[in-house]
Amino acid sequence: MKKLIAAGIISGVALSGVALAKDDMKREFGGKQVMVKQMKRMAKMLDLTDDQKTEIKALMAAQKETMASYKEQMKTFKGKERELIQSDNFNEAAFLALQNEYQITLNQAALERARMKHKIWNVLNQEQREKWKNVSEKRAEFSRG
Repeated sequence: MKKLIAAGIISGVALSGVALAKDDMKREFGGKQVMVKQMKRMAKMLDLTDDQKTEIKALMAAQKETMASYKEQMKTFKGKERELIQSDNFNEAAFLALQNEYQITLNQAALERARMKHKIWNVLNQEQREKWKNVSEKRAEFSRG
């Protein structure tokens, strides 16, 4: 009975990890549902004008096209990373080599995300920027515990 319970717990943890990784990929590359929810939340929180909404939607659409070029590379990276993590013995040298191999792609994707945030920041007026700063700071405090 104990073995059955332990197996259930282990499989639950393993499956939740897979689900979280899938969600991370969707967030990372702007899954449509995630983008729509983020846009609605941002529009409501910052009281965006219709012009601002239109401009930000256009920026997000362009960002999605840009990030699509990294999607396949990131998929390959995540697959190789998963293989290393799930192997019987963790090979640190192989993991570091994999990180080095994909470092340029990882950096470029991060740079594109930062550019996008900057472009959106420049669409906002001063009051909206203050609201965004406050929310970002609260999120940072909450995540730190």
